[in-house]
Amino acid sequence: MTVSNKKNHNGLTEEAQGDALVRIHTLYNQLTNTEKLVADYVLENEDVVYRSITEVASLSGAGYGSVVRFCKRLGYSGFQDLKIQLTKDLALRTAYHKDESNDPLTHLQEQCFEDLRNTAQMLTPELLEEAATALLTARNVLVVGFASSAITAKEIEYRLTRFGIQAVSVSDDQVQRMRAVSLAPEDVLFMVSFSGTTKRIISAGEVARQAGAKTMCLTNFAQSPVSELADIRLLTAVHIDPIRAEIVSRVPMAFVLDALFDQMLRQDEKTREILEKTFKTTADTYL
Repeated sequence: MTVSNKKNHNGLTEEAQGDALVRIHTLYNQLTNTEKLVADYVLENEDVVYRSITEVASLSGAGYGSVVRFCKRLGYSGFQDLKIQLTKDLALRTAYHKDESNDPLTHLQEQCFEDLRNTAQMLTPELLEEAATALLTARNVLVVGFASSAITAKEIEYRLTRFGIQAVSVSDDQVQRMRAVSLAPEDVLFMVSFSGTTKRIISAGEVARQAGAKTMCLTNFAQSPVSELADIRLLTAVHIDPIRAEIVSRVPMAFVLDALFDQMLRQDEKTREILEKTFKTTADTYL
């Protein structure tokens, strides 16, 4: 195979141009001190692909303009362009570092076990009790999610309804905001977002906070806009590239929800009675 040595104006070969991390390492000594702060943060934090440019500026200790200049220096049109390339790079690196046995099923099983162990460490009895109490005492629960998270939101609505709790899940952004603005202090907004950076979920959270409602979230990132808007944070701990994350992240999320609803059953005997009633009323739908 012939390897091209053609370079761009930054002195990068065509091969290096395709990998954002290689670009950063290659051009590191050409960066200004503030740009190096951004570079160090990107190199040390894979979750940068879930961050906003404002967050990266704050967490790296550099200014907004420095982040923009850093991206331009690497040859990207902007921060979003850099994140897209980083996401692709991370997906490729994950593919190359799969289990040596080349057994996809074994690899997936081990990954699920690891994610579940890590997620379990994010939960405490006190946290589950606080979340369960908020839902059990809520007048209404509005569950918001988008894309794959909308499926999880619908599952939450179903489980809460089985417990006799007034709940509705919404994925449309305009309806989310319209319902959020009518919430009151005795209501709960339950936000579902793996990345914690989904704009429509953030918007619904801001509206609900202004309305005085209690807010909860189910996300994978403690330091994210959605998490910061939540009074109660339920976290998963999935370590996987962003492209595959939405597909395989539902197992840890389901685990958290199982733990939460089990806590609700243990905490309030009435929920078990209502659960039995809702089961009986739908029993005739089964053969």
